Amino acid sequence: GGAITAVDSHITSSATAAVLDYSSSSTLTLTSGSIVGEGTKGAIDVRSGSLVLLGGRVESRDDVAVYNDSSPYLSGAPTVTGVGADIYTEKPIYLSRGGVPYSSLEPMTVRYGETFSRGSCYEIFYTADPTSYSNVTLLDALCREYSLTHLAGVGAVRLPYTVRYYTSDGLIATDECLSGERSTPPTLEDRLGYSFSGWYLDREGRVGYST
Repeated sequence: GGAITAVDSHITSSATAAVLDYSSSSTLTLTSGSIVGEGTKGAIDVRSGSLVLLGGRVESRDDVAVYNDSSPYLSGAPTVTGVGADIYTEKPIYLSRGGVPYSSLEPMTVRYGETFSRGSCYEIFYTADPTSYSNVTLLDALCREYSLTHLAGVGAVRLPYTVRYYTSDGLIATDECLSGERSTPPTLEDRLGYSFSGWYLDREGRVGYST
C-alpha cells in the first residue's frame, strides 16, 4: 500500500530496463518534472498498483513511454511521448482525477493490448467529456487505428455487425448495427392458418431472439 509522488523530479536512464519498473501495490503519481528512458524498455512499466499522471513529462526515446497493466489516470496536462505509441495499456484509462479532466493539447497515441472483434464493444476511456480524447489516436494490439464513440461517460470502440433475417422464403431483410445496439426485426404479415411466435437464432426454433 502507500503512495509515491514525484514533484519536480528529473529521472533519466540509459539502461535496457525501464526507468521505473514498478510492481508495487502503491500509487505512483507524477505531478511535475520528467521521467525519461533512453533504453529499449520505455520509461515506466507498471505491472500492479496505480499510475497517476497529473503533469510533467514522461518520455521514451526508443520504445513506448508507458507500459501499464492496470487502469492509469491522466489529469491536467501531462505529456507522454514514446516511439510507435506513447502508452500501452491492457485496461481502460481514466481521463480525470479529483474532478480535474485530462486537458493536454499534445497528440498522444494509445495502444490497447487487444484485437477488436467485429460486433463487440470495448471500453477505452472513462470521462464525461469526449473532447478529453480528441487528440488521442487509438491503436489495437496489431497497431490498427480505430475511432471512438462516446456514450454514458465512456469512450468506446463499437464495431459494426450485420443481422440477417430469414424465413421459409429465404433472406427477407438485413439490419446494420453497432455493437451495443439491438437490431430491430422486420414486421411480418400473418399467414392464413399460422401465428407468428417470434424470431429465433437457430433453424430449429430453440433459441429465441429478444429485442
